[in-house]
Amino acid sequence: MPESHAEPLQIARYAPGEGGAPGESFGLHTDADIAGGVLRAATLIVFLSDGFGGGQTVFPRVSLSRGGALPPLQKLAAAGGAALLLKQLDSLAQYCAPTSSALRITPRKGAGLLFFSVHPDGSPDLDAVHGGCPPTGGVKWIAQQWFSLEGLYPTTRQWRPPRKADTHGRPEPSCAVDEENVPAARGGERFAAQMSEQVLRRLREQLGSAGVPPETAQ
Repeated sequence: MPESHAEPLQIARYAPGEGGAPGESFGLHTDADIAGGVLRAATLIVFLSDGFGGGQTVFPRVSLSRGGALPPLQKLAAAGGAALLLKQLDSLAQYCAPTSSALRITPRKGAGLLFFSVHPDGSPDLDAVHGGCPPTGGVKWIAQQWFSLEGLYPTTRQWRPPRKADTHGRPEPSCAVDEENVPAARGGERFAAQMSEQVLRRLREQLGSAGVPPETAQ
């Protein structure tokens, strides 16, 4: 990932009891803005403090046991609509609990955490949904930097995947990602158009953009 695609470094402070992104309606989110003009491909978090409880970065779709702690987002939406999906995204606390099977990265001063929010072909990876658990008994400080794909692929307001050649060497038409056409994190499933419009409207409010204040990072 070229350094030129790095967004400005942000510093975030979390007081005891603060988790997720302050001011958001739910704590789980993905850094890939699938509805906006900037597609964040990678996130780098450097932990600047430790010595407190909690404060882990949790990935509910990555489980330490068989099966994910959080079902695939598109399956949740298909089963119960936007209401069920948003309810699960609101449930950060259950994935921060010691009994949860979700992957939790414990802050260690000076350590870095790098993860990707897109697949190798540039399509958003909804399995990268994550959140920040509230610290206890101390203040959590992090430095965070996002890396975007803006400029690596032809874009207008919406992201378009790179074209690939067919069996005759001709490029296949690219397909825009919009509110009626959302790539699944795995396989070829797609959200229903009406449902995806509702979900993306809410997700777009939470995913953040280059103008988000530093205190809302994570």
